[in-house]
Amino acid sequence: VYFWLVCLVLVQGLVLGVTNAGQYVETVFVSLTPSHWRAGQAVFVAGSIVYALFLVKNLVRAAGQEAEVRAQAAQMANFGELLRAMRAQRHDFVNHVQALYGLIKAGSVAEALRYIEAVYGEVKQTSQVLQLGEPEMIALLHAKMGEAEAKGVRFTLRVDPQFRGVLALKDLNRLIGNLVDNAVEAAEACGAGDRWVEVDLLAERGSYEIRVANAGEINEAVRRQIFEAGFSTKPAGKHEGMGLYVVRSLAERHGGRVAVESARGRTVFTVSLPGGARQAGGKGLGKRA
Repeated sequence: VYFWLVCLVLVQGLVLGVTNAGQYVETVFVSLTPSHWRAGQAVFVAGSIVYALFLVKNLVRAAGQEAEVRAQAAQMANFGELLRAMRAQRHDFVNHVQALYGLIKAGSVAEALRYIEAVYGEVKQTSQVLQLGEPEMIALLHAKMGEAEAKGVRFTLRVDPQFRGVLALKDLNRLIGNLVDNAVEAAEACGAGDRWVEVDLLAERGSYEIRVANAGEINEAVRRQIFEAGFSTKPAGKHEGMGLYVVRSLAERHGGRVAVESARGRTVFTVSLPGGARQAGGKGLGKRA
């Protein structure tokens, strides 16, 4: 990006320099008429403009490639986090078996059942993520679960097995990622004992829903502006206020819509997408059996 930007600045500087220097060079080549100089300058400026457009095109392309590289780097980091978590679960399996054996051996059946329920809850969350079948999306959601846990936010995920092939993965990850980030931030602001986020990925009769709920409420004034670009209730400089704007833009681009409800200490964002939403991405849709 910086290389093409420097090239563009140099070309513009060269055009200005040649244009201004023409009057001095003209005194040396006295045999050339002013019309010759004007024609030469016009040709030079026209060529410079064409070359500048070429540089701008490459600048835009380089910026897009840089953004893609950053996205891939974030994705690889998510994959790394997922692999570490799965290795940790496998490593802990032996410890869980030993703990259960000790409880049962001691006759503490009730404690053993509670222990199994706690361990099963963790395993179930992982199995819910794995049902998605898309490595990029699995890595993203697992990373979000880890971030929520680190902030003391209880994260619950429920996945319909038919929730597949909804959108191009890049758009789907942006949509879900922004919704989850917004929900975790809102839940984090609640009391320590009431921090939770629930994510439901639903499929019904060829249509799809992404439902993200969190603890806390938003008032009517905020609700009217919440999808506007640049709007944020967070301190200035810490947030760009683009997350929910991106969510609405992506949903509408694919023929869907976004709704928000907030009452009784609970806020729910629901993205509804039609069954044909992924056709623009060039792949078929998942269908219910």
